[in-house]
Amino acid sequence: MAHREEHPQKLKIWDPIVRILHWTLAIAFMTAWVSSGQWQTLHEWAGYTVGVAIVLRIIWGIIGTRHARFINFTYSPKEIFQHLRNMRHGHERHYDGHNPAGSAMVFLLLGGLGLQAILGWLLTTHTFQENTLIETVHPILGNALLIAAILHVVGVTISSKLTKQNLAKAMLTGKKTKKRQE
Repeated sequence: MAHREEHPQKLKIWDPIVRILHWTLAIAFMTAWVSSGQWQTLHEWAGYTVGVAIVLRIIWGIIGTRHARFINFTYSPKEIFQHLRNMRHGHERHYDGHNPAGSAMVFLLLGGLGLQAILGWLLTTHTFQENTLIETVHPILGNALLIAAILHVVGVTISSKLTKQNLAKAMLTGKKTKKRQE
């Protein structure tokens, strides 16, 4: 039994496609955000990268591995708010894949980044090139997505402490520690 505690079992949760798309989205979004208004070509290519990664993640969310499929981490608003209340009180249930708060953030970021990529692309077209509404919404949405990304990192940090799992490392290695039966 002591040997088991020293070497907890690792479960392969995040497949390489999920991990590559996750980090591609993070890097491409940050590149687009930082380059906005300064390096237009870099900004546009980073936006195209976000758009392609979103499309691939949606496809993989339908046909991918167990923990990649959206159907396996869809929670009701009640479950999400209950999970957040539990976290606020320092308690969190173990989830092999995404917890309810992480699930909500996945859908928020995928939807928001997808919309942002579409709006950015529209601004490069002849029809919408100088559309005032899109020119106004695009940077506001970019800043809102930055706030959401920061909240995501804060949530991952808090969840990692509560569950005693390094969730950022899990998104690099694909492995999470299996919770011991108590």
